[in-house]
Amino acid sequence: MASTIADPTRVRIGLHGRLGSGNLGNDGTLEALLTHLQSSYDAEIDFLCSGPEWVSARYGLPARQMHWLHREQARTGWRGSLPARVARVGWGVLVDAWTSARWVSEHDVVCVPGMGSLETTLPVKPWQLPAALFWVSLAGRMTGVPVAYVSVGASRMRGGPTRWLLVRAARLAHYRSFRDEYSRQQLAHLGVDVAADRVYPDLAFALPEPASSGHAPAGSVGVGVIDLASGDRSGRVGAAYQLLITDLVLWLVDQRRPVRLLIGDGDDEPVARAVLDRVRQARPDLGPTELCFEPATTIEELSRQVAGVETVIASRFHNVLCAVKAGRPTLSLGYAAKHRALMAAVGTPEYALDPRETTLDELVALVGRLDADRARVVATLEESVSGLVRDLDRQFTALDSVVIEASGDAVGAGSGRP
Repeated sequence: MASTIADPTRVRIGLHGRLGSGNLGNDGTLEALLTHLQSSYDAEIDFLCSGPEWVSARYGLPARQMHWLHREQARTGWRGSLPARVARVGWGVLVDAWTSARWVSEHDVVCVPGMGSLETTLPVKPWQLPAALFWVSLAGRMTGVPVAYVSVGASRMRGGPTRWLLVRAARLAHYRSFRDEYSRQQLAHLGVDVAADRVYPDLAFALPEPASSGHAPAGSVGVGVIDLASGDRSGRVGAAYQLLITDLVLWLVDQRRPVRLLIGDGDDEPVARAVLDRVRQARPDLGPTELCFEPATTIEELSRQVAGVETVIASRFHNVLCAVKAGRPTLSLGYAAKHRALMAAVGTPEYALDPRETTLDELVALVGRLDADRARVVATLEESVSGLVRDLDRQFTALDSVVIEASGDAVGAGSGRP
């Protein structure tokens, strides 16, 4: 298929991924890349994503749904027999393949902006994002449109269709970079040639800091929660995690430390409200300044909430990232290797725990250590984050080479770039 550029003097860039679906970290990486592209090029930009209505409303740019099945589920639900539901999934995969091929062919270059695009740390169905990425990468190869995976995350993967799709999507990409060395090595272990691939920081490090709203309350702590119920059929992991967080918050408020609950995805809100209810039942005299929760709906709102506390203890990856980026002493209570990689990158690897392997006593002891170590941690974060932001400038320079090569004279004519 030939590229159909509406204005031949402008480069046409497509952005693809799980965007606009309620995950603030994903939307943050999108925002960082979009800001760079709009400030660097006279470009026509549109999206193939999972939340097109939200994306279009926020950015005023065209967006399409990348999953036919999502539209059908919203319209009809999952009614029908098992064979009928299986047939709908199969038909949806075929429709998505055709939609992806047509969409890719309309662009000079397609970018997948960060995220854990090549991860399976949280359960994902093969016909969802893995298939979508495969179709886009394959369409890029078939049409000659470069597909760039920009500072993406990857993880270990079990055998099966999900791994098959993600590995081949990565192999077919024109350009790949990873947000940490762990991600790069996982793809290498799966047989992807990563010799030419570079490691750069997560794109969200390029986001501007929110305007200061004054000093955070003395001793205040932001506690970021996550929904761990997905894939936990027994319910034991999610229940144990909620109990640990509830006990932690109870200990904090008993120490007269104001607590703000944080989320990074719409799925986390029920967990935050469950913790809030349990703590208020146990401590009914707590005032709104002693324990509060206001669900953030954008990465800017989350960043402002993080800036309003002195210390952060968080489980969602981009809660942790926002906190260290803001220079807040942070304890990562994370579920995946990417959390440990992030804490190592900012110079504080000792402040990373796995909630599934941590007791309240261990958590309290590490909070005390973090408090005592506050001055050193703040200085370390400031220096480390400055270096990561500079590294992202190199990421954007590398991506510019891909865009310029793909679009040829259109970029120079449209943007004034050399």
